[in-house]
Amino acid sequence: MKIVYFDQSISTRAPDLIGMWCTDPGAEWVTGADIMAALERGESVEIRPASDSERERAESMIVLLGIGWKLAAAMGNLLDSTAAVSDAGQRIAADE
Repeated sequence: MKIVYFDQSISTRAPDLIGMWCTDPGAEWVTGADIMAALERGESVEIRPASDSERERAESMIVLLGIGWKLAAAMGNLLDSTAAVSDAGQRIAADE
C-alpha cells in the first residue's frame, strides 16, 4: 500500500473533505485503522509526504468547498427572504 501524507494543517481545515493519508494512486482517503489493517495483513506500507502540487490541489479543494458553502448560505438567505416577501405579499392581499 502506498500512502501520501498531508500534514494536519490541511486536513483540519476541511476534515470532511481531506484526511491526512490517501492512497497513491487512486486518491482514496484512508485512516490510521486502514493502515494498521494493511500491516496486520502483512502488506508493506510506504508513506511519503505530499508533493507541492498535491498540496496545492488540496488547498484548491478547500477553497472551492468554502465557495460552495458561501453559495449555499447565500441561496438559503435568498430563498428565506423570498418566502418572507411572499408571505408579506399574501398578508397584504388578504387585507384588501
